[in-house]
Amino acid sequence: MIGTILKKVFGTANERELKRIQVLVDQINALEEGVAGLSDADLRSKTGEFKKRVEQGETLDPYCCRKSTLWTHIAA
Repeated sequence: MIGTILKKVFGTANERELKRIQVLVDQINALEEGVAGLSDADLRSKTGEFKKRVEQGETLDPYCCRKSTLWTHIAA
């Protein structure tokens, strides 16, 4: 009974995880418009651009969504 009430208030573990991931999905989808118009060569140059930024000390976190968007667009 208590478990049922807690699930209704907080959701199941899967529902909480989906809610957490949805933020990333929304960020990736928002970036897709900017990537859709890029040519294959432009997409390849983005990889080099990201590598150069990392070598200069930038962290990967801000670019994870962009990378996912690029891979999604390439795979489509």
